[in-house]
Amino acid sequence: MHLEGGLMVRALKILIFGLFSGPILAELIGFISPFVMLRDEELGYQFQDSAYYIGAFSSVFFSIALLFAAFNTSKVSYKIGSSVIALLYIMSSYYVFLDSESLMETIIYDLNYLCGVASLTLGAFIALHCFKNTNHSVYKHA
Repeated sequence: MHLEGGLMVRALKILIFGLFSGPILAELIGFISPFVMLRDEELGYQFQDSAYYIGAFSSVFFSIALLFAAFNTSKVSYKIGSSVIALLYIMSSYYVFLDSESLMETIIYDLNYLCGVASLTLGAFIALHCFKNTNHSVYKHA
């Protein structure tokens, strides 16, 4: 790690917040919407639509958090990989504006999903790299 440990820990906190804020919020709204439909069907559908948009646009926030964490590591491969994945992840978020029955929407949605999985995997590798280097430096100074 070429930067101070405090900055990397802050980057990881932002990465973890970005990881859970959008997906968990979208899933929570998606879980609540059937119960809301029991009281007011139109409001329940609005809840479902908002979960669809939150899930799509959480990729922007998570990509920024991933880039922030990756650019605070010393590995160039993390920086390049996160830049490519973040760009594809953000660009594929426009599937929400396409016709839901079209083949293009399905392909772009699948690309968005794959980029999300790749972002989560790369984020886990960045966190593992950070904790490995932090523990190694702690043991070295003890």
